[in-house]
Amino acid sequence: MTVIEKNLLIEKMASPTAYLWRMATNYCLNRLKKQGRSLAEFPVEHADERQPDEELNLKRVFLQRLFSQVSQRTRELAWYRWVDLLTWEETALASGLSVSGVRKHLEKFTQTARRFKEHV
Repeated sequence: MTVIEKNLLIEKMASPTAYLWRMATNYCLNRLKKQGRSLAEFPVEHADERQPDEELNLKRVFLQRLFSQVSQRTRELAWYRWVDLLTWEETALASGLSVSGVRKHLEKFTQTARRFKEHV
């Protein structure tokens, strides 16, 4: 794709911000992959400082195990929606799915998380 084609693509987008978020996220994920690291290794930036380390570690282990059970696409959608706080439409645009597709993926993820939590 030429520079001109890319510029036309960006001009046609409803939300270029979503495209930039996707680019930045993919760039960071690719760098982590090259380094042999995963997002689960990084501390949660917005964690409550008053939480005991044991409770925070349990949450990290829970999330690591939960995310290991779902596809990369689902992890990406969850990240866009609940960490980057993109709207449904921005998440759909960033992922190349329809809003309905994003909702279906994340509803399935939420159900998986609830079932997983019951068994822990």
